[in-house]
Amino acid sequence: MNNDLENLTMFIGIGASKAGTTWLYNYLDLHPEAYVSPIKEMHYFDSKYISDYPIDWNSRLAERLKRKSRRTRLIRVYAKAFFGRSDSLDHLTALSDRVNMGNDDAKYLAFFNSRVGRTHKVFGEITPSYARISEEGFRKIRQIHQEIKLVYIMRDPVQKFWSALRMKERRINGYTASNEFYSELNGHTEAVKMTLYQNTYNNLVKVFDKDDLFFGFYETMFSDEFIRSLCEFLNIEFLPGNYQRIVNAGNVSRELSPEMIESAKERFQSVYQFARNVFPDRVPSEWQY
Repeated sequence: MNNDLENLTMFIGIGASKAGTTWLYNYLDLHPEAYVSPIKEMHYFDSKYISDYPIDWNSRLAERLKRKSRRTRLIRVYAKAFFGRSDSLDHLTALSDRVNMGNDDAKYLAFFNSRVGRTHKVFGEITPSYARISEEGFRKIRQIHQEIKLVYIMRDPVQKFWSALRMKERRINGYTASNEFYSELNGHTEAVKMTLYQNTYNNLVKVFDKDDLFFGFYETMFSDEFIRSLCEFLNIEFLPGNYQRIVNAGNVSRELSPEMIESAKERFQSVYQFARNVFPDRVPSEWQY
């Protein structure tokens, strides 16, 4: 246990959703110099700073804890399903601590303070929905700890948008991604909002120093080059990742009609233009639209 977070750097992964954040979480979770929350997505800051977010995560997590905490014989099964890990009692305790912290920044930091070890140089969490936080929200986040670094991974907008709909299809009975494609694309939906990378970028650069921001691309992240740059950014030792285990991969050219792809390209044209303007030498070749 390390009771002095002031000597450590805090990191927050803010997405984008469907852009390799699960893989990144698993990598950092195994890194001996990084402590990452056992709750894969804490949903602390979106509960505080996204007024129109469609989910009340404080209530949802409290309900989950209430349902599960008394079912002792299922604790291990539940924790493995929810957290993707088997040390269930520790994770149930983490969920309880998350529920009890509410919107209290001191309790949020205490969550990490009670868990980080002596080998850890950085601590933090990854919650992709934080990408929708406003400039004002990021200013408040900036004040929570003396050294905070943010990581934002972007993916080809059409690929990312379609991946989000496919995930929604898996989670919601009766929802068919292909049938809802145009209503999602043309509406003011979460899938669209989370794909407007320029909004997140503009909010971040107004608040944080450039040295505290890491912008990467999903298409190049499964490589030593990417991980080395990330480790240098976080000031932790470079350790190669498991690049064979790519999460949530897909290919729109096999799953969408040419007309659907063309409509999505047009909808996200501003995103493609933003990326090429800001990262002219870094946009992956896979961003062909």
